[in-house]
Amino acid sequence: MAIQSKKQSSRKSQSTSASKPKKVKPSASIKKAKNTYKSKRIFWIILLATTALVAMGGFGYYFDNSGYTGSNTERRTAKISSHPSNIQKHSNEYLPSKPKQTTKTENKTKPANIQPPIKTNTTQTYPQGVLSNPPPEAKKAELMPTQIPAVVRGKKARLVVIIDDVATPKQLQTIASIPLKITPSIFPPSSDAPHTVKMSQSLKHFMIHLPMQAKGGAMPDTLKIGDTDSTMRQRVANLRRWFPHAIYTNNHTGSRFTSDYDAMYKLYGILKEEGFVFVDSRTSARTQGRSVAHAYGDFYLARDVFIDNTPNFSAIRTQLKEAVRKAQNRGYAIAIGHPYPVTMSTLRNSMDILSGVDVVYIDELMVK
Repeated sequence: MAIQSKKQSSRKSQSTSASKPKKVKPSASIKKAKNTYKSKRIFWIILLATTALVAMGGFGYYFDNSGYTGSNTERRTAKISSHPSNIQKHSNEYLPSKPKQTTKTENKTKPANIQPPIKTNTTQTYPQGVLSNPPPEAKKAELMPTQIPAVVRGKKARLVVIIDDVATPKQLQTIASIPLKITPSIFPPSSDAPHTVKMSQSLKHFMIHLPMQAKGGAMPDTLKIGDTDSTMRQRVANLRRWFPHAIYTNNHTGSRFTSDYDAMYKLYGILKEEGFVFVDSRTSARTQGRSVAHAYGDFYLARDVFIDNTPNFSAIRTQLKEAVRKAQNRGYAIAIGHPYPVTMSTLRNSMDILSGVDVVYIDELMVK
């Protein structure tokens, strides 16, 4: 009996052990497959998150591929402008008097998303393909992209080279001596630039370099975001009186002004009334120039490359190559420089770089 009980107990233990599944260690290939799967999941999650951020403008589409920012440009311009030969002081002798204060109180309450309409002169004519009549009111959230093919796209890429801060006849003579179609952008008249109006009378291709408020402060008589409608109108009307045949204007500094949608929308409409076309110098990554231009149904014109943020021969040639590359990729590009001696010399000695594009005046870039 004892032997039978032992046999029965051994049989029970064997059956119990047989019923339990044996633990099998995963092979190295299975472990590798699992790790690869986890890595792929993490990769796709990161890729989708990055795509979403870019789609929402998380990285901003105003990044300048040239590697320079508007704030650096403003600091450099302010430093060079303080030099006795380039100082840009504005005299009240040449500028409109301050508008009289009216007793009429303004209603400061505005709709959340709608800007006040700009009254336009419907009889004013503009270059075909550049401007259209602005909408009666523009919404910030619902911008109207332009449908106008405003830029001439020929067989060869076109490059516009603008030289800002032109204030003296000597600077203008130096630009004219370079065998390229360079567009000078001249300051409005001031005590240190009293000849700009007279200088413009002999020019067929030029722009107006309009001072606007920067983040680090403002020059005297610079357009500011707090200026009233009448102040802006008087300033722009003065520009039209001084330069009756001018069409194009771009901002001098202006990182603070161009970043303010309301100020830009108001000024843009006034410029249109007087027949001006605004070219955004893009001195700030937060410029509202594109949004405002599209709100009016206009083609957005803006600087693509600053060529002389680093004013030496090698750096300027590198930036010219970048401008040519952008022009060839898109069909056109706009480069901006300054009347520094090194910039003028480099342009004169960079025909090998510029032979790949047609260098044209700003008004030759647009559809007539």
